[in-house]
Amino acid sequence: MSESAAAALPRFDAPVAVTGASGYLGSWVTKYLLDAGATVHATVRDPSRADKVGHLQGLAAEAPGELRLFAADLLADGSFDAAFAECGTVMHTASPFFIDTKDPQRELLAPAVQGTLNVMKAIETTPSVTRVVLTSSVAAMFGDLADIVERGHPLCAEDWNESSSLEHQPYAFSKTEAEKAAWERCEAQTEAKSRAGGSPRWTMATIHPGFVFGPSLSERVDGTSVETLLRYLGGGFRTGVPDLMWQTVDVRDAAMAHLRAAALAPGEGRERFILAQGTATMLELGALLGKVGSRPYKLPKMTVPKFVMYLMGPLNGLSWKYVSRNVGLHPGVDAGPSRERLGIEYRPFEQTLADHVAQLERDQLV
Repeated sequence: MSESAAAALPRFDAPVAVTGASGYLGSWVTKYLLDAGATVHATVRDPSRADKVGHLQGLAAEAPGELRLFAADLLADGSFDAAFAECGTVMHTASPFFIDTKDPQRELLAPAVQGTLNVMKAIETTPSVTRVVLTSSVAAMFGDLADIVERGHPLCAEDWNESSSLEHQPYAFSKTEAEKAAWERCEAQTEAKSRAGGSPRWTMATIHPGFVFGPSLSERVDGTSVETLLRYLGGGFRTGVPDLMWQTVDVRDAAMAHLRAAALAPGEGRERFILAQGTATMLELGALLGKVGSRPYKLPKMTVPKFVMYLMGPLNGLSWKYVSRNVGLHPGVDAGPSRERLGIEYRPFEQTLADHVAQLERDQLV
């Protein structure tokens, strides 16, 4: 990072805790904090595993900040106490993100909700913490694209997902329930302080990225974003894609939003920031990949008709309900507050994909 870019980063005088620091998004959050000169208390499952934390140690060696690694388990009560000690800010990025699951209660809901509650408990018992930034998702704002269409306005920060469940869109349900649990703890603390005539000791903002793409700082391929691009580049969609649309964002812009939100003076009410450079259909994503890849990848050239999706969807894990309420719908998204309040200047999606493909090719992952 250049000196001018580093100078534009927020300053953190007290240590900053980052949960899930070795993850796709968490790694970039950690990098920017280290570049800003912060002391980062990074929580990971096993600090002794070089394959998981080696890239973080490499980032720290080239930055003015200091990295301290802590072992933590989302489902272990008290697991975050040591990591949060002396920290002024907590950034909770750790949460599972995968769509195909046989046990959504165990694999999605429990880690998301119980993990968030364990983080909240550690915050409540750490007097030094004054600011919390929670990584949520646009999935906490809608379950199906039809939800947005039926509301009659682009997806916005006031929207909540009211249509998901463990049986339908369980990932979205887990993100919704985890965020609700966090706000309940935050507001309970605020109300208690108010009744006593004081101000809240800590405030919170939530970050809601769309589908995150962009270069990874590690060579891990177990993330949904990486798996999606690898499937495109490997020819997995060459026969065609459904007419599905995603809100999209660069991982670097989403990471920077965490730092900006942490440094932001708290506003009124719940502060929820959608992070999206725009929207893209699966076919549009394939067309952009055709422009940026250095090889003649076998990319999709056509959209599969919706009636075919009704026939083929169940064979690929897409229920008739999912097809009905998502395929062919293209609602808008309002990310204005992230630009206005956080000062995020979004990278063009084509540049995001170009950088992501270049990283995959450089690391010989495709």
